[in-house]
Amino acid sequence: MNKISIKRRDVNYLYQVFVGFNLPSNPDFSFFLVRNVKYLKDEFESFQETEKQYIKPDKNISEFISKEKTLVLKYSQKDNNGEYILNENGQNIFDEENFKIFTEEHEKLKKEYDKDIKRVQDNNDKIKKLLEEEVELNVCKIPFKSIPKSITDHNFNKLMIEYFCKENEEEIERVLLND
Repeated sequence: MNKISIKRRDVNYLYQVFVGFNLPSNPDFSFFLVRNVKYLKDEFESFQETEKQYIKPDKNISEFISKEKTLVLKYSQKDNNGEYILNENGQNIFDEENFKIFTEEHEKLKKEYDKDIKRVQDNNDKIKKLLEEEVELNVCKIPFKSIPKSITDHNFNKLMIEYFCKENEEEIERVLLND
């Protein structure tokens, strides 16, 4: 077992990836996955519980979103069939005059719900800060050669090398050159 320092966002990402793997036929990698899911799970679930404290259903925010959507639909353009016209990003399109009216009414709406919007933004900032914090974890490391070559996700491979490989980067380069 090895102790590592890792950001919570990486713990969350790796836990979800590890849980999503079908256990490969490679016994070393299967053992590695099972052990590390166990080690990552507590931190992942702890973060999920903490996150729930900041992300709670909120009547005022639900009202704001509903009113905001009503404004968007009221002022956005429709085609001849009465269907809303969307841009390539799936967003409603406004003509210049209606956009001006929408913007004014939207600003009034945002002022009405200002405290609620700020509270949600503050909570989101707290969650982002928590995700960037380093945590200490015990993990099981694996020889680089035991990682299946079929895994091609660059971010996953980078994190695997950084946190879970027994070898350092120079040793891994030598392994890659000899393959």
